[in-house]
Amino acid sequence: MKAFDIKTGNSVPRQKNPVRPESWLMPGGCTDVEPPQFNQDTHSCSFDGSKWVLTAKTEPNPERKPHVKTYAGKRREEYGSVQEQIEFITEKGLESWQKKVTSIKEKYPKPS
Repeated sequence: MKAFDIKTGNSVPRQKNPVRPESWLMPGGCTDVEPPQFNQDTHSCSFDGSKWVLTAKTEPNPERKPHVKTYAGKRREEYGSVQEQIEFITEKGLESWQKKVTSIKEKYPKPS
């Protein structure tokens, strides 16, 4: 007896019901409605509760621009993790940390 994953359409094995041996258990997130044949390289298949829906996979856009970090992202990167910040303050003092923050903010100012 087979079941089918509602998010992928893949076959999932079922187990016999230990209480009622004449029936089979349905795994969670599955249906017994068999999906249509489809090419997994070009399409995805999901069950919407009443029927299977095929969706064409989109090709990655080769002209996509690389991610550019914002001033805030660059600042966060230089500040370091919370643990690193606490360690800095513990070892060098709060005034030293405040100077470092000021220099980072000057290096990466907010856009106007």
